[in-house]
Amino acid sequence: MKKIYVSYANQDLQIAKNLKQEIESKGFSVCLVDHTEENLNGDVASEMLEGIKNAEVFLCLYSKNSLQSNFVSIEINAAVKREKEVYILNTDNTYIEKKTNFAIANSILLKGDVKKALAEFYNYVKTEG
Repeated sequence: MKKIYVSYANQDLQIAKNLKQEIESKGFSVCLVDHTEENLNGDVASEMLEGIKNAEVFLCLYSKNSLQSNFVSIEINAAVKREKEVYILNTDNTYIEKKTNFAIANSILLKGDVKKALAEFYNYVKTEG
């Protein structure tokens, strides 16, 4: 199965962990780099970039928190630079202004509640080349 990198804001760590379990239960491999303050003792940036490089799919958990996250911005730009297929999962209905962000403008926006959006995501990644 495909390798999926999940990008999230620190405040959304629990949501990210729950989604990781859900996605793995469908047979996918998930890279979720813990960049919370208590885990910043290693080279988190290198770990993030390596995870993105090795992933086939990039999934961003978009929320009001992710708009304030330096890590999410770095991760999205790294995924776009590496020509990854980028999916945006809006976890809290935060307004997305696609035309102001190149990375988001060229991504696939998953719509509906999280459960419906994940079903749409699985359909995309199972049928990708």
